[in-house]
Amino acid sequence: MTPKQYTLELVKRGYKVFPLVPNTKRPIKDQSYLTASNDPQTVAKWFDNLPIIQNSQVKLLAYFINRDPSALNGNGYRSSIAINTARLIRQKGSQTMTKKRSFSPSITEEIKFHNLPLTAQALYFHLGMIADDDGVVDRVHSLANYLGADINDIDALINRGYLLKISESKKLYVLTDWLINNTIRKDRYKPTIHGEELAKLGLNNKRYYLR
Repeated sequence: MTPKQYTLELVKRGYKVFPLVPNTKRPIKDQSYLTASNDPQTVAKWFDNLPIIQNSQVKLLAYFINRDPSALNGNGYRSSIAINTARLIRQKGSQTMTKKRSFSPSITEEIKFHNLPLTAQALYFHLGMIADDDGVVDRVHSLANYLGADINDIDALINRGYLLKISESKKLYVLTDWLINNTIRKDRYKPTIHGEELAKLGLNNKRYYLR
């Protein structure tokens, strides 16, 4: 998908967007969260008429995404996704992350990762931020809910090999590429409290798999 197609797909899902200067969090002149729109024609015109977007060599443009509650079948549920964070991570790698968490372009620049739904991609990045020092995470479903993702996004991550369920009863998962993405200093490393579940896993080329 092109950046325009990505963004229009988000708009279809009820997200309001506004354009930022590529590689920054600064709105393009005369744009702000106040002008955010989920109208496909308006968003398409931004891509077609704004020179800063037309001339950009950036792979993926940064947008702030705000979920429109009215798109959620009247449930009154509100959530937001800082998709611009995911964009910048994919462009700059670990430079945009904290010292404790990072993402490898060898993972996030794979075609199969790009082909994931945007909500699944955002979920992957956020899971990477809250996982423990062994890549184990126990809030997958609640986080997906908060982000406006769903079970289909979780299944997509599992089916593409980015996520493994290691305990049904505890709802525990592990990020399979954790050791590729992260190298944690021994003096800062805190072992997972879920050692029994982690022991079920093997390693192949720094990737977790179920024995």
